[in-house]
Amino acid sequence: MKYLLDFEIEHDFELIGIASALPGFKIAWHINKILDINLCRVEDHVVTLQLDKNVGELSFEDQETTKRRYSRYIFDIPDKDMYYQLLSFKHQGHPLSAELKGYDYLLKIENPEDMVDEQVLKLQNISVFNYIKKIDVDELELEFLDTF
Repeated sequence: MKYLLDFEIEHDFELIGIASALPGFKIAWHINKILDINLCRVEDHVVTLQLDKNVGELSFEDQETTKRRYSRYIFDIPDKDMYYQLLSFKHQGHPLSAELKGYDYLLKIENPEDMVDEQVLKLQNISVFNYIKKIDVDELELEFLDTF
């Protein structure tokens, strides 16, 4: 007898993708102004990658590691148990994930209230952003989302 376990993973956050050539501090400033929050720069999100020197051949002697740093800005609202985090999504032109390579920044809102769609509309009115979209987290296969 075979059993099938069918369940959905529920996420307690929303994700907004932002495409803009502006540096992170200016993105954070515009978001702060529009959403009336106070994103502040914190320690970078660091990803360590194993790079293979010889493409197609894997051996430990041929691998080197590299660290990529992605800037982060956070804002916490303790009484509402909400948490905003802005993450630079590219390091020297390399996206953190190929699945969302069209975005330069991700705004993660943990324990959001029902106002995320309204916030996206407000952010879409900022002319310095090329593109802003609420991302359907259930459609993504991204492992890094829980790490930042």
